[in-house]
Amino acid sequence: MMKIERFRIRKEKDEIIFGVISDTHIPTRADHIPAKVFSHFKNVDYIIHAGDFVSIKAVEELTEMAPVFGVRGNMDLPEVQEIFPDVAIIKVGKMKIGVYHGSIFPFKNMKVLKELELNCLVHGHTHMPKVKKTKGGFLFVNPGSPTNPIMSAPSIAILKVKDQIEAKIISLI
Repeated sequence: MMKIERFRIRKEKDEIIFGVISDTHIPTRADHIPAKVFSHFKNVDYIIHAGDFVSIKAVEELTEMAPVFGVRGNMDLPEVQEIFPDVAIIKVGKMKIGVYHGSIFPFKNMKVLKELELNCLVHGHTHMPKVKKTKGGFLFVNPGSPTNPIMSAPSIAILKVKDQIEAKIISLI
């Protein structure tokens, strides 16, 4: 059974900024989170990690910057899988962000997304960055990977949440 955790962020300012990262694969693909990630995340309020931290070291490095919302990935060690759910739902004001590691398989049916009342789904697994907005205004975000990109440059993303959600992919080259 899929473990889902729900979080509510008190919106104490007009805009909440999330640094979004996935597929860090520490230490199997890199020894640590690249320094460029930290420079881009220096002003974020929170960090979303869409799975495949692999070890607790990646969690610890990111937590030094900002509180981390994360989900477990298919490559995460048991020490990481114990901490994080399969799916996280983060509510900020009227906006809801879902986070899931694997592509978008359980969410392919838009009916499921509507039932969860999500406005955005952050996912990982493919290591390929993408921001896609549907005709209905739903936002899909994959930040790619800062350490093991596939058919792209190393990347992360920034999400800005006000009355709507805006996403931008950041190349680390």
